[in-house]
Amino acid sequence: MAILVLITYGSLGSGEEAAKMNILKFPNSDKVIHGLMYFMLTVSLIYLMVKRYNGFKHWKVYGIVLATPILYGLLMELLQFYLASDRSAELADFIANTSGTILAFVMGLTYYNLHKAY
Repeated sequence: MAILVLITYGSLGSGEEAAKMNILKFPNSDKVIHGLMYFMLTVSLIYLMVKRYNGFKHWKVYGIVLATPILYGLLMELLQFYLASDRSAELADFIANTSGTILAFVMGLTYYNLHKAY
């Protein structure tokens, strides 16, 4: 998935390169980018799970959709902390990642429940 490559590059690549990718120009705008990237990752995962399981209605699917991006976000922050020389791990980044994931999950759940009702 291209979004995983983009997230990984943005998380572990050069801090200067990551700053160039940020087109928003306000304080902490990178948190918005974090949220959007994990939102897109989660939407992609929901799409794959719907195709695989013919719906979005089982607690195991919910667990996979929530846990995978959240754990990936945690992994990226840990790798930044231990491996990236010009990057630093931030709790605020992890919170932004998780917020994007939860927002996408709630929107996906709402969409599929409303779609099922009509």
